[in-house]
Amino acid sequence: MSLILGFLSLASTALLQAQTNREQLSQYVADLQKRPDDHSLREKIIKLVQGLEPRPEVPEDARRHFVKAATIQKESKDAQALDLAINEYKQALLIAPWWAEAYYNLGVASEQASRLDTAIDALKLYLLTNPSGTEAREAQDRLYAIEGKKDLAARNAAAEAEAATRKEQEEAARRDEAFRRLAGTWVWNDNKNSRYDHFNYYELTVTGKREFTLKWTRSSDEVYGPWEEVYRVSVDGLQLSGTVSVLLHVLNCGNGRVTANVTGRLSEAGDKIEFEKATSLQWSSSCQMQSWVPRPRMTLVRER
Repeated sequence: MSLILGFLSLASTALLQAQTNREQLSQYVADLQKRPDDHSLREKIIKLVQGLEPRPEVPEDARRHFVKAATIQKESKDAQALDLAINEYKQALLIAPWWAEAYYNLGVASEQASRLDTAIDALKLYLLTNPSGTEAREAQDRLYAIEGKKDLAARNAAAEAEAATRKEQEEAARRDEAFRRLAGTWVWNDNKNSRYDHFNYYELTVTGKREFTLKWTRSSDEVYGPWEEVYRVSVDGLQLSGTVSVLLHVLNCGNGRVTANVTGRLSEAGDKIEFEKATSLQWSSSCQMQSWVPRPRMTLVRER
């Protein structure tokens, strides 16, 4: 009699434990649906299910997502279609996160889509479900192969990044050299529409990595021109911006300085500098300096 009572007590305890484990499983699944990226929680669920007899059935909704995923994966012709399959497998595994076959298929689809980290995680979870020896061997070898692909991809990415950096550095060096070659004498013909040309000569000096000054030195008649005219310019790509400062002698007024903002553009070939009309003029003299007005659109070319 005591043996029978002991047996019934053990059976009752086991039944109660099984019920507790299933309740815990339901809670884990509910928690996972709130935190789908909680890898450690997935591991807990898989290990908990290993101790349940009978094993929980795969819900119909999970199977629906699984079948959709498998169909899309089979028919897929591009990475976007594979992404659809991957998302469907993930939906199935939110509902039945212990499902070995879904983890394996997720790993394969992710490998096909070159989402190698996702593939590795999925196959590791699949191996936690304790597949048979042959299936475990195949999955483990696939996992090793994907790790090899990941190492190769990382190596190729590093090589491409190094090549891109080297190319960028070479291009920057070429741009710097081309910019330095801007130094020298430049010419503006301010009377080219008339019968007689009138040339103004400017000396360009590179003063920084993307900065230069342009100083008027003389005109073709050796008389005309301001006492001083200096452009201080910054370069952004081919766009120019800066200031021009002009010192003039005004009759009955003495010396006066005019400063203004300028914008312009450097030609792609580096053989022309175009300035727009100067704006925001400021006079340091109280006189109205009628003898100097803002330059019109000015195009300078290299002296030949």
